[in-house]
Amino acid sequence: MHVSYETNVRVEWPGTVRTVRVTTSIRDDLTQEISVDGRVIGFIQLAGPVFVALLGARSDRAVECKQSRSWNMAAAQLVIETGIFPKEPAANGSRGSIRCHHHPLCLRSAYHRSNAELRYL
Repeated sequence: MHVSYETNVRVEWPGTVRTVRVTTSIRDDLTQEISVDGRVIGFIQLAGPVFVALLGARSDRAVECKQSRSWNMAAAQLVIETGIFPKEPAANGSRGSIRCHHHPLCLRSAYHRSNAELRYL
């Protein structure tokens, strides 16, 4: 049986806080697949009392990017590491996101963060 659900993740970005809608699919007792807008961004594995965030679209190639006692912090780190972040809501109420323009799964290097090389989708 495949179980999926959507939830909002609170993401803190320098100078602001936003929420991002993520879809979580249960893969097994210890692993969850995290996606945004239908695209897999990573996985969260339960390792004892710690949630381990693994960045990547494939579980066999995903790279650990954070360990946290909070599921929300692990999920937020996946959103930050992929470069997806919601922009300010437009006057008409539409929502969008910001993504690094270099590649789809940007690792959000210090260069990118410091130079804010982002574009709106």
